[in-house]
Amino acid sequence: MLRHAEGNWLSNFDEPAPLGPLRVRQMAWWRAPAITASALVIGNQRLDDPGWELALQSVAGSFPVLLGDPRQVAPAERARIRGWARWLRAMQDRHDFLSFREDVPGFGEPAEGRWDAFARLNRDSGSGGIVGVFRQGAAESRRLVTIPGLDEAATFVVRRAPDGAEVARLEGRALATSGFAVELPDLHSGALFELARE
Repeated sequence: MLRHAEGNWLSNFDEPAPLGPLRVRQMAWWRAPAITASALVIGNQRLDDPGWELALQSVAGSFPVLLGDPRQVAPAERARIRGWARWLRAMQDRHDFLSFREDVPGFGEPAEGRWDAFARLNRDSGSGGIVGVFRQGAAESRRLVTIPGLDEAATFVVRRAPDGAEVARLEGRALATSGFAVELPDLHSGALFELARE
């Protein structure tokens, strides 16, 4: 199946946020070393769950698909969902992020009481990609994210999704050593970032 199928439906997690998104990130963390991340279809997170945004950020580490009935979502939330969909499509067009996935130094297996993270950076073109960072009940509200292995002399811009607000502008060597700070005030929350080479 892995050799011939474009996708592999691994499992369904019906629990609402924050437990369901945690289980999605755990499954992706366990399986991504052996299965291409874009083939990891992990199901049953819902757009009509009040925690849909954390679910969407979490499935961006595998194959980003959500279930649910958009008609049950308030119009303002539907507009926000469209904004996220446009952002993910733009990231795919710019960086082909779905073809890549790696761990982020200093972050381990997703678990309650910890921070976890993934990076989906195009290491072939060097253009950049996306980085997901999650606070899963951890005591500290701020973490430093470092990304090694990029062109040390190139400048990279870090922008928070989906609005594109600039978080940092660093050379590759600084991204590997000093990195950029992520603050998540809510105990169970996440953030996605674009990392783009200028």
